[in-house]
Amino acid sequence: MRRYLQNIAKHYGLADERIQSIDFDMLEFRINEYFSKAHSFYLRAVKDHQMDYGIYNNAFFVLLEMAEQKGCIKDDPISQFAYGIVKHALTKREDRVRMYFETNPIGNYCGLLKVILGDKYVSNMSGRDDKRIVNKVPAQLVAEHGSEAPDKKDSSCDSYVQESLLLQASVSDKAISDMAHFVNKEKLFNRHLSMEDMKDFFDNKMKDRLKMMKNNLAAFFFHQLSQQSFIKSEWASIMACNRMLVSSSGSEIVDAHNLTVAACKIASKPVKDLKEKELQIYNFVRGLKFD
Repeated sequence: MRRYLQNIAKHYGLADERIQSIDFDMLEFRINEYFSKAHSFYLRAVKDHQMDYGIYNNAFFVLLEMAEQKGCIKDDPISQFAYGIVKHALTKREDRVRMYFETNPIGNYCGLLKVILGDKYVSNMSGRDDKRIVNKVPAQLVAEHGSEAPDKKDSSCDSYVQESLLLQASVSDKAISDMAHFVNKEKLFNRHLSMEDMKDFFDNKMKDRLKMMKNNLAAFFFHQLSQQSFIKSEWASIMACNRMLVSSSGSEIVDAHNLTVAACKIASKPVKDLKEKELQIYNFVRGLKFD
């Protein structure tokens, strides 16, 4: 979904620096949030109780705009952009929406966007975000180090994402060492990481997958690194496609959707409302130096 949204911004004519300033993690989170609300309401109102689709559509946006006054829709460009995409989909493409809502679980809507807004910009994404990339792995593989990786790459991902490295070229060894020290102190992962381990992780050279101890906090850490340009904006897709992280339960390889949702649940809060651990991550990354 991220690359598709980036292409929309690019074809609109935004300069590269403006595109890089957009929080695409938050945009994807908002789109999925609004589609999830519409999907849930559709199943109850239309599918279960045979409400007329036109009435459902009007009622949904009236109710959503009423909820906006309680903070459901933020008055910012990202939220308004997401709202506009969802409104276009539900209003103009009833047939596609009906089919998708009735045949797919609530949660991930890249496949819906693809059929509604056109295949052209997402042809390279086929098979990646359309289905959730959550791969069950045997428990014995994650007992010690978050699973040994007999096949680290997901064959459904495109080569651009699989071959991308996370780290920006300008990040120094000192910064990577500081990251390793911080994640060890905060116990974000199931084992101690040296500076070399951290570098190998960013370069996708680790023999073992990392197991997150707190999914939301680990995802928020990576999100913040991305926001400060230490790692690439496609971080969640790169990690998912290369199957780099295991959930805290030890039974799932984490997909891009779950990573961005977990991160944005924290990132969408005002700084003053961040919990202690969340604020520590926020402040650490803000104080991190490139050199």
